[in-house]
Amino acid sequence: MEQQSSFISRVAGALVIIMILGYILIIGKAILIPLTFSILFSFLLRPPTAFFERLIRNQVLAILLTFLLFSAVLAGMIAAFAYQLVDIVQALPSIGKKVTQGLDQIFLWLKENFAISPPSWSEWVQENASTLIETPFSIVSQSLSSSTAVIAGLGLTLIFTFFFLLYRTSFKNFIIYQFNKSHQDQAKSVILEIQDMLQSYLQGLGTVILILAVLNSTGLWLIGIAYPVFWGVLAAFLAVIPYIGTMLGCLFPFLYALATATSLWQPVAVIILYQAIQQIEGNFITPRIVGSSVQINPLVAMISLFVFGMIWGIAGIILSIPAMAVIKIIFDEFDGLKPLGVLLGSKVHQDEHVFADEFDEDRYRLINYFSDTQSRNQKPGPP
Repeated sequence: MEQQSSFISRVAGALVIIMILGYILIIGKAILIPLTFSILFSFLLRPPTAFFERLIRNQVLAILLTFLLFSAVLAGMIAAFAYQLVDIVQALPSIGKKVTQGLDQIFLWLKENFAISPPSWSEWVQENASTLIETPFSIVSQSLSSSTAVIAGLGLTLIFTFFFLLYRTSFKNFIIYQFNKSHQDQAKSVILEIQDMLQSYLQGLGTVILILAVLNSTGLWLIGIAYPVFWGVLAAFLAVIPYIGTMLGCLFPFLYALATATSLWQPVAVIILYQAIQQIEGNFITPRIVGSSVQINPLVAMISLFVFGMIWGIAGIILSIPAMAVIKIIFDEFDGLKPLGVLLGSKVHQDEHVFADEFDEDRYRLINYFSDTQSRNQKPGPP
């Protein structure tokens, strides 16, 4: 009875800790989101910073040169479609309405060709889908017209990034020397693995976005869709969201073409274009550029998208995949948590027998973390 009571209290304690962490993430997102993005940017900018440091032997100046280079690349990307920016800001409300009109045409076509009377659920879907379509455009419009919060968040992120780059060695050494001497090499290995993974993922993702933006914009321009660069860049950035980003990127220009085109071939051509680009991206571009830097299975990725999205919105959706990849690396290094690392991995369907072959021991059972005694055979992991 005493053991059962202890078990319940430990489970309750763990749940309370999870709830407190969730609450902190929600109420502290104004500072935690820029902080998290700055950590990612510091990993992304570390290689050029290290190059400039070797070249000029001045750490502060090297970081400033890296920021200047990064800003020049960013300014070049903005200048590439700046000629459309004013028109897009003015036309965003009408674009949203035309996209909604395209959605209405789809429902009308389904009704006429399949003789489906519009029951209540169909009307509900139509109303809510229209709201869903209009919401992103209103957000973009408000962000562009009143960008104080965006500029403040970006400025805070850049300041944090500067200091993370400046103090990166001190932060790394602080983490390493929090472990016992017998585990310091393992801690270094974990940090290096996380660093390599994040750098590969972010650099590859940026390259993929640039390639997709060029392919999308060029294809839409050839088809004759208005604002091709806007739609192409939007779809390229939406591709950051796994599994559903490409579909959303295709949906907006398709509905816009459906509402504005004089013939049916343009909307159909938009679908064909995005399907072809998706096949090229999924089978050739991403595997060769991003590679296997993030080894998360689709189920875990989709669940993390929803969970992080509920907590941090769009920022959470963007950060969900690298966050889960970091969690998986940590699980893989802790002996007692290795089964969870396998469960999160992209090859879990191939490793289904590993749980019976390698992890059928008391030290791998999660229930031991909530009991008073753990198996003496458990290998020590980092404290």
